[in-house]
Amino acid sequence: MANNFRQWHALELGKESLHQRIERFISLYKNLGTDVDRVSYIDLRYDTGAAVGWFPEQELGQENTDDEDR
Repeated sequence: MANNFRQWHALELGKESLHQRIERFISLYKNLGTDVDRVSYIDLRYDTGAAVGWFPEQELGQENTDDEDR
């Protein structure tokens, strides 16, 4: 899995049906593929779906520049 979790702002699971929500997260995460690097947050507090927030493109470009300086 490519993404470094400390980049993310939040992973919201809610209080109910945690096992199902974790399974949904794993499935979603796998389906994101290379787009997982663009994810800001994932909200799984919905009964059957999820909301995914994305980092702005300019913020991603800044991270790549910062990585090159190291």
